Amino acid sequence: MKCGLETPALTPGLVHSTLGVMFSLLDRLWINCNRSPGDLLKEEVIKILLKRYRTVLERIDAAFDQAREDQPDAIPCYAGCSRCCYALFAVRPIDAALITEGLQTKVSRDDREEILENCRNVFTTVQSEDPEITPGFRVHQIGRSAFDRLVETVRLPCPFLTREGWCGVYAYRPRICRLAGAIFKDVATGDELEDYCPLGESAREKHGFCPVAFDLSTMYATMMEFDEACLRAAPVGLQSGYTFPAAGVLEWVPFFESTRDNSSGAP
Repeated sequence: MKCGLETPALTPGLVHSTLGVMFSLLDRLWINCNRSPGDLLKEEVIKILLKRYRTVLERIDAAFDQAREDQPDAIPCYAGCSRCCYALFAVRPIDAALITEGLQTKVSRDDREEILENCRNVFTTVQSEDPEITPGFRVHQIGRSAFDRLVETVRLPCPFLTREGWCGVYAYRPRICRLAGAIFKDVATGDELEDYCPLGESAREKHGFCPVAFDLSTMYATMMEFDEACLRAAPVGLQSGYTFPAAGVLEWVPFFESTRDNSSGAP
């Protein structure tokens, strides 16, 4: 059995250089075309960012899949399992944008409306637990300890979980969901990213588990660069920092809907 998995190093410099050139060009285009920050051009920037971001997520998926192949008994994840889908968790703006893109492009209208209604219900429930949670919420507004208490208190199914127990946005799920089910170990520092799935914990204790070697440090740095670039192209008023998925999607939906209407010629 292999002990961990060596993966190619992520390169935030590549992201930085590409985005730097892209934004210098787009800045001139916005001036020359006299376009507003919320127009179709910014939608194209977001699409480029999300496409590049998905390549980072694909590396996480590849590392996880290889670990599951090497240590099948210690990673009990399987299609249709939703044990880790009944809790609040924090995501960055780039992940919220990714989920929303999936909703707008790959989910049927009826399913999308049901998921958005789930998001609104989750947001209302969380807000009832803490009135300080308002649209545009970020975890730092109430502090990590207060958010952790919400995680323990609010036990709702993920708003993207279907009635059959499947993820309704699986291909567009956020980074945290892709890391769940295994323990990842940073190749640079040796720090481990814990996993809190009770099924996974039991399986690892029973069968033993070698943490998945992965360049976590560079992954975090790359995510921050994507976030910064995403916020530059985002709707006015969108802030940096962690939120929970339902709140993040509700923030992004108006932007994606308006750009979709523009591209389709709708009034």
